Amino acid sequence: MAGKRKKGAPRGSVGSRKSGRQTTRRRVGETRSSKTRLVTGRKTDLGPTRDERRREARAVGIVLWLSVFIFLVLSASLLVYHSYAFWAGDKDDTTVPNVVDIRYEDAALSVETAGLILRIRSEMFSDDTEKDIVIDQLPAAGARVKVGREVLVDVSRGSRTLTTPNVIGLDRNEATAQLDAIGVSTHYLPSRYSDVAPAGTVINQSPPPGAPIALGENVELVSSAGALDRAIQMPTLEGMYYEDALQIIQETRLRLRRVSYTYIANTDDTVVSSQFPLPGTQVMQGSEVLLTVNAPTSYETLGSRQSSVTVDVPEAAGTVTVRITVQDRYETKEVYSAEHTGPTTLEQLINSYGRTTVRVYFGNQIIREETY
Repeated sequence: MAGKRKKGAPRGSVGSRKSGRQTTRRRVGETRSSKTRLVTGRKTDLGPTRDERRREARAVGIVLWLSVFIFLVLSASLLVYHSYAFWAGDKDDTTVPNVVDIRYEDAALSVETAGLILRIRSEMFSDDTEKDIVIDQLPAAGARVKVGREVLVDVSRGSRTLTTPNVIGLDRNEATAQLDAIGVSTHYLPSRYSDVAPAGTVINQSPPPGAPIALGENVELVSSAGALDRAIQMPTLEGMYYEDALQIIQETRLRLRRVSYTYIANTDDTVVSSQFPLPGTQVMQGSEVLLTVNAPTSYETLGSRQSSVTVDVPEAAGTVTVRITVQDRYETKEVYSAEHTGPTTLEQLINSYGRTTVRVYFGNQIIREETY
C-alpha cells in the first residue's frame, strides 16, 4: 500500500525517502573533535612571563649602566684634553728667571714679568743671608716652563744672633716697640732720677748697643724718673716715732735702706735713736737713709712671732718686681715676689721665729732692711 510506512522507518525522519534528504546524523566523536579545534584556535592575551620580565629588566639595566660609563669616559677624556690644552698645549713657554740672592719683593716682580707665579715654599733662619733674601728656588733659573706655572722659593728669616739696637734716649713705648720688632723682649728695672732726661725716657740698657743678642732674650732697660733737686738738707729724724720718720723720708724723696733695732727695757714706744746721713747735711734726693730704732724689750722673743711689712712702690719706679726675704733664727727664705706698677702700696704678713731680719728688694736692688 502506498500509504503505509515501511516498518522500522521512523516517521518524518530526516533522510527518508519521502523528503529526499540525506542523513545528517553526526557521530559523537566528530562533534567533540570540532569543539576541540575551536578552543585551541582562539587567541589568548595573558602578558609576558616572569622570566621574560626579568630578562627585559636586566637588559634595560645593562643599557643604562653602559650609557653612564660611556658618559663618564667621555667627560674624563674631555677634562684631560682641556687641562692639557690649558697647561701645555695652549700656553707658550717661558724661561724661569734667577731670583736667588735678591729680596723677595724684587723676586716677585721678576717672576710675574715672566708670566709665572711666585710662592714661598719655606722660611728659615740663616747666619749667612739677610732677612727677606731668597735662598733657593724651584724650578732652577733658566728652565723652560709653561706660562702660569708656580716658582717655589725659600726665604731667609735672618740670623738667630742679632745686634742689640740703641734705644737710649727713646720713650719707653718706642724702645719696647723697636725691640719687639726684631724679636727680643724688654724688662724694665727700677727708674732713676735724672736732671737731664725727661721722665719715661730710657737712660740705660743691658746688653749695650751693638752687643750680640739671641732671639727671645731680654734687654734690661732703665728709664728716667724725672729731675730732682741737686741737694736737700737732711731732715732731723732722731727722737721721732718710727712711723713719722718713714713719712718724712717719703715726702723728701729719700729712700730707707736699713733699720736696726735696739731693745730697751721699760719703754713702750718705737723711737729713732740715730740716723745716717746726719741731720743738716746736704744730700741728693734719692739718697739712702739708715736708721737705728729703740724698741720695747717685749718685741724680742725666742718663740714664734708674726708681723707685717708695708711696701710703697712710687710712681717713679715704674713696673718693678717686689721681693721680700726673711731671715730668722733657723733660715733665710723669700716670702713674697710679684710685679707691681707704681704708685701702689702692698702689705705682707710675716711668720718667723726669734730675731728676724726683713729685706725688701726692687728687682735685685735692696731698698729696705729691718731687724727686730
